[in-house]
Amino acid sequence: MTNIASEKKQGGRPLSYPPELVYGVVEQLLDAGTPCSQIDAPLVKDELCKVHGIKGSIRLDSLQRLVEDAVSELKEEQDRALLEALPDTVTASIDHFMKGARDAFAIMVAEQNAKCQADADAMCEGLRSDKRSARRHIAELETENARLQADMEEIIQQRDRSLADAASLREQLSVGKEEVDWTCRGLKPLL
Repeated sequence: MTNIASEKKQGGRPLSYPPELVYGVVEQLLDAGTPCSQIDAPLVKDELCKVHGIKGSIRLDSLQRLVEDAVSELKEEQDRALLEALPDTVTASIDHFMKGARDAFAIMVAEQNAKCQADADAMCEGLRSDKRSARRHIAELETENARLQADMEEIIQQRDRSLADAASLREQLSVGKEEVDWTCRGLKPLL
């Protein structure tokens, strides 16, 4: 019992029971074979009230935190004591077994890693190939675009020349029409 909470909560009223008593009740329950999962605040409160004569006004939420701490700490102590009681030959056998299990697990992970790395490398190579193909296709499209731009410029120049020619022809037609009209006006009195 190394971490026992103080008897007074910070900023609250003093507990109606000493925390050491809670640790004692939890220890008795564990020694009696009660599973850790069944040791909770209501069970400890019941023991505190019945066996130790504590008033029933105990708040379960603050007791629950203390019970959880006590169970965890006492269970750790029990586990440590059990491990220390093992004969050296058993500990050596466990160490040997765990080394073998660790090696087998490490080999399995290494195999999976190698497979994943090979898959990743193949995927990267496929992406690199796709990238090269895309670059080649982009270059072809850029060349085609440049050719189409040049063709379009030529067509625009031809259009501009045709428009200029048409404007010139309209002007000549207009001048010719005026001459014909002038000539016809001059011949009307003669006819």
